[in-house]
Amino acid sequence: DARCYVRWKCLCDCGNIKFVASASLQNGESQSCGCLRKETHVPALKTHGLSRTVEYATWKNMISRCNDPKNRAYVNYGERGIKVCDSWQSFEGFLSDMGKRPDGMTLERNDNNANYTKENCRWATRQEQNSNTRRTVHVTANGVTHTIAEWASLSGIRCETIAYRLGKGVPAEIAVTLAPKLGRKLPITF
Repeated sequence: DARCYVRWKCLCDCGNIKFVASASLQNGESQSCGCLRKETHVPALKTHGLSRTVEYATWKNMISRCNDPKNRAYVNYGERGIKVCDSWQSFEGFLSDMGKRPDGMTLERNDNNANYTKENCRWATRQEQNSNTRRTVHVTANGVTHTIAEWASLSGIRCETIAYRLGKGVPAEIAVTLAPKLGRKLPITF
């Protein structure tokens, strides 16, 4: 068909000139020089512009740990049933709830057996996060609860000594206050 080979010099509404095949003009395939496509498709592709921030990296890692079986940490998250709430499936929802990450902080779940939700998450220091792991042992003595590391810091007794004593069945009140080899209680206030 000879019409397919005829090209028309067209002036687009935006001012650009484009040569268009007759068939494209007749069937409505060509409606602009390409500017219409840019106007309708580019906004859909435009993102939040924050993909290079620490908040985005935190969000992306959280999603991967919970959803991607190929992620090395999946066994401790997704495989254990830890999920990301619906509103945090988008970065914008996560950022809206958590805000910008304060310097030196990391994303922390208050309950390590619960999901990633606004109610269960906060920004925490590395030390706070290290004290809130599944393997951290919390010891209560005289109604006060601390990790073994915190008791060691308070008493001056080595972590290993406290852990050994607790493992041997020594009551917590003695394990965290009895000075090694001195046999006297250290002055720890409860």
